Amino acid sequence: MADDAEDGVEGAFKCLVSITERSGNLRNDLKKEIIKAVSSLRHSFVQVQRNLECKRERNKALELDVKACKEEIQRLRNIIKTI
Repeated sequence: MADDAEDGVEGAFKCLVSITERSGNLRNDLKKEIIKAVSSLRHSFVQVQRNLECKRERNKALELDVKACKEEIQRLRNIIKTI
């Protein structure tokens, strides 16, 4: 699903760039502004993806910590039951 969104965003960026390249009536300064905006959006999108991946990795680490804690709690409960 994330790949679909990524492909859609990249497709939209490519479409905008393509329009600026094909349009003979668009002023050169506007073409440059569109290219600059697309570049900025691409950069921001990459940053969002990196941040998301960092958060996913952190969540996985926390899930492993929780799992280990639950196992330790269960182990201690079992010890208490035998006492």
